[in-house]
Amino acid sequence: MPQIPLKNIALGLSAIAALALFAAPLSASAEEPEKPKKEFSAEGDPRLGEEVTNLCFTRSISGFKRYGKDALILRRSVKDRYLVTFSGICSNLRSVQAVKLASRSSCLSRGDVILVSDSAFFTDNTGFGIERCMIKRIYQWNEDAIEEAADEESDTESSEE
Repeated sequence: MPQIPLKNIALGLSAIAALALFAAPLSASAEEPEKPKKEFSAEGDPRLGEEVTNLCFTRSISGFKRYGKDALILRRSVKDRYLVTFSGICSNLRSVQAVKLASRSSCLSRGDVILVSDSAFFTDNTGFGIERCMIKRIYQWNEDAIEEAADEESDTESSEE
């Protein structure tokens, strides 16, 4: 019977111990239920208006900006803005440079798609490329609501004095 040197046995035992240490957290995490993705919410933001079913005259959209990590604000005129939220993950929003609206009609509505690019020229060679983000909800957006709320608050404070 061949003799196994003690050095080899010690290496084998340490390898088993290391494997047990790394495998234990993996098995524990597999038992935990997967956390659902937190739904986007702008609740409490005074700029958030009523939900609208569609946004017509999409050819007159003149600009956009990102709201948080999960939404866009589309500008149709100086005072006419809309907050758009998306179904699922739209990862290009973190570095959005350009958007294109892809609607079935002249109105943008739930289920339509906004193409989001991390390139201002809509090229597909900048990293993430072009992503299709499906619209979940559209809300009216009032940029001036924070200033209006602050003005109303200062008016009530001065009338109480």
